[in-house]
Amino acid sequence: MKISKIEIENFLSYYDRNELNFDEGTTLIIGQNNTGKSKLFDAFNWVLYDQVFDTKEEKSVFTKESKGGFINNY
Repeated sequence: MKISKIEIENFLSYYDRNELNFDEGTTLIIGQNNTGKSKLFDAFNWVLYDQVFDTKEEKSVFTKESKGGFINNY
């Protein structure tokens, strides 16, 4: 599977609509702490496997088993 673009809207630390385009080749996601790198991974995990990371339980859980909190209301 080749992912060329992802759009995230109101998911965890992402608010409003965000679009990330991936060019040819390998893509590295780098940045300072608390800039959304792990939340981007969570978005992929949610779409591909219907799971979110529960920080209180410190494990991935299926969306229907989660206590919510992954939709950003800002």
